[in-house]
Amino acid sequence: MAPSVHLSQSAPLELKLSDGRWLSISERRTQEGGVVGIYADITTLKQREEELSCLVDSLAVARDEAQEANHAKSRFLATMSHELRTPLNAILGIGDMMREEAEEAGLDDLLDPLGRINRAGRHLLQLVDDVLDLSKIEAGRLEVQIEDLPLRSFVADIETTVRLLAARNGNRFVCDCPADIGNVQADPTRLRQVVLNLLGNACKFTERGEVRLDVSCDAGRIKFAVADTGIGISEEQLPKLFAEFTQADASTTRRYGGTGLGLAISRRLCRMMGGDIGVVSKPGIGSTFTAWLPARPDVRR
Repeated sequence: MAPSVHLSQSAPLELKLSDGRWLSISERRTQEGGVVGIYADITTLKQREEELSCLVDSLAVARDEAQEANHAKSRFLATMSHELRTPLNAILGIGDMMREEAEEAGLDDLLDPLGRINRAGRHLLQLVDDVLDLSKIEAGRLEVQIEDLPLRSFVADIETTVRLLAARNGNRFVCDCPADIGNVQADPTRLRQVVLNLLGNACKFTERGEVRLDVSCDAGRIKFAVADTGIGISEEQLPKLFAEFTQADASTTRRYGGTGLGLAISRRLCRMMGGDIGVVSKPGIGSTFTAWLPARPDVRR
């Protein structure tokens, strides 16, 4: 039998019985001046509430553990990256010295293997640098240093490097940057990293074609549009492009190599400077990656 309860408030009273059941008890006054008590069994509802509360607590614990694991991973990657850079730089320095000595001594049969050592070492060093950048970004320790950057001279410096990259695959490099384009407020080192990454990818995935850089200012945005006539990217593969350690597909990785970190890092750097990167592409026709920054950014660090 339900207990007799007199309510002085209008809100229902929730009461737990000795047998574990829950009742919701409310009163309604009749027109004759009497009181009608309404009893509802809400045991199932209370059980669901308790289950939901336990689930929320479990998810909170899992979230905290995942965040701590992610921070630990970032700290580990940052430490290991620093430890790897020192011996790698030593190997590259010795390799360069041995190659110079082989050239002076006329030991042409040693030039090719020493060149392979040098290329492999620099590839590994690039991977270490990318992992270090990513770990710093994830740990919130990478900061951008904003300066007032003259765009025309900035682009002219990049042109020299990219023309050599384009020539390796027989590509023609075209650059269009107006002389009066003015300045942009950005981190010169990080902006150079972003633009060179986009141009390097374009040169790598294009053979005997054209790679183009168009720099423009539109509606308060500085845009760096990198277009190529390379292999292109399918619509299904586009969502994967900016994920860490990911390229369009496995065959691309096997043929062209790469760390799968460049685009992910470039997008994060652009966003830290208040901008972003977008892409349009068609398989067999080519791709256009556009990195943009506000001329006067609200920098997020």
